Formats: sequence, structure tokens, C-alpha cells
Amino acid sequence: MKTKEEIYLDEVKRASELDEKFAKNITKDSDKLQGIMRSQLFAIYNSIKDKLAPAYRNAPASQKNSAFTQISTQGNKNAYAATLQEELARVAFEAQLAAKASLPIAIRRKLSEESMTFSAPRGGFFGALSPKIRRLVKSQAALISETQVYDLEKVVYFQFASSAAASESIETILNDIDSKVNPTLVEDSIKAGNIATAAGDAVAQVANQTWIETYFEPDAFDAIESFTFVNEDPVSEICQALEGTTLAPGDPDFMRYQTPLHHNCKSHWEPNFKGSKDSPDIERDGLSLSKKALGSITLAENAVHQVFSRE
Repeated sequence: MKTKEEIYLDEVKRASELDEKFAKNITKDSDKLQGIMRSQLFAIYNSIKDKLAPAYRNAPASQKNSAFTQISTQGNKNAYAATLQEELARVAFEAQLAAKASLPIAIRRKLSEESMTFSAPRGGFFGALSPKIRRLVKSQAALISETQVYDLEKVVYFQFASSAAASESIETILNDIDSKVNPTLVEDSIKAGNIATAAGDAVAQVANQTWIETYFEPDAFDAIESFTFVNEDPVSEICQALEGTTLAPGDPDFMRYQTPLHHNCKSHWEPNFKGSKDSPDIERDGLSLSKKALGSITLAENAVHQVFSRE
């Protein structure tokens, strides 16, 4: 039988491993979401072109330039939102399990076996989440699909209007539109970085908020003494300023500086449990952050995930 000291050291090691896994999962899940975004947006774009060509050919000469207005993408948009919702729900579900797995063994024993299962729940991941996290996931998916499809439509429309004024050939017009849209969707293009940012922000937002929400469940919250801001290699001014900061769960600054704080943010708040020998001292005098640090905060809840440039 292990001594209390050995159990404690095992828990410390386990928490460190889970912390590292959490950060790696954000990168992995961001890459996966990028692929989903690209494939879905390509499909929607191809659907627009498939509708635009016959609409243009069949329109009277005087109405050809308004052919684009006859196209609806609402069905595509709804399907895209549903795909994003289930993928972000998976991210949230796994973040929730990771948070529960990091709890002290005494708390984990109180949780039901069903709540600790690591297999996909029946009926999908979305239904297995708490109402608050479901609202977060649903709003993120709707925001992304609405914004990205709107931006795609806008790029297509402006290029269509420009090309249709110079040529009556729908093939030429579609080639011009391809030249404008494809660089944004092709993986190795410069503009494709916008999709990477959108995916990274969405995954970080959902994973971090689910992570914290799980710790605020009654059984878990009662075991938490404080939270420490963690980032092994902070890049932004705000993450450099906050790295290592420890705050009480009820501190307004803890809620004010919830991660992610900027694009590609890899920071998160790590819980310190009551009774731990190595819990850091809690900052109780309020945070004093520089204007430069505060100015580096570029993300807020429900930030818009813009992919297509609005030139």
C-alpha cells in the first residue's frame, strides 16, 4: 500500500501530465477543425457556383447581373453550423473529462462512473454537455457559420459583379471568382491563416470555458483553493504578465482574465487543491497590469471568427 507521500507525488505527476495533454489537445483539435472548416467552405462555395451558372445562363440579358441574388445558402449554412456544433461539442466533452480526471482521487470517487466515461455518448457529444456549455457551443458554431458564409458570399458577389461587367462568359466569370476565393481556402496559402486563427480561437474558447466550468461544479469547487495562470512559453504581453499569478476562485480578476486572451493563446488557469503542500501563495491585493499588457488582449467572449478579408 502506498504512503500518503507517494499518493501525493503520484497526484502531482498526474496533474502535470494532464496539464501538458490539455495544451496538446488544443493544438490537435484546432488542426482538425481547420480541416472541417476548409472542406465545408469548399462544399458551400461549389454549391454557390453550381447554382450561379444556370441562374446566369437562364436569366434574360437585362437581368444577368442580378443572377447572384437568386441564390440562397441558408441550407448550407445550417448544415455547416450543425457540423461545427458537434465537433466543438466533442472538444468540450473531452475538456470536461480532462478536468474531472485532474481532480484529487477522493473527489473522483464521488463522481458517477457514467460521468467519467471516455467513450462517445449515445446521441452525440452535444447532448452530454451541461446546459451552459451547450449554449456556448451552439453560439460559437452559429457565429462561425454565419460569419464565414456571409464573408464567402460577399467575396463571390463582388467578384461576380466586377467580372460580369467585363465579360458575358460565365466560364470566365467563374474563373475570376475562383482566383479570388481559392487562395483563402487552399491550405498552403497566406490567407488560409485566417482559417487557422478562427479554428484555434474557437477550440481554445470552448475548451477553456468548459475546463473552468467543470471545476465550478459543487463537488469539484469545494476542493479548490485557488487557480494559477499557466503558460510554459508565453508570447503576448498579457500572458507574460499573468504567468504564474495565483488567484482565489471568487476574485473578480480571475473571471476578468479568462483564457483565451488573444489569437493562438495557449494559456489556461490550473486549479490548486486544498491540502496540497505546494500550493502557491494567493495574490490578494489586486492585479496591476500595464497598458501594454492590457492592450495585447484581442479576444473576448463571442469574438467574430472572420476568415475572408473584407477588402
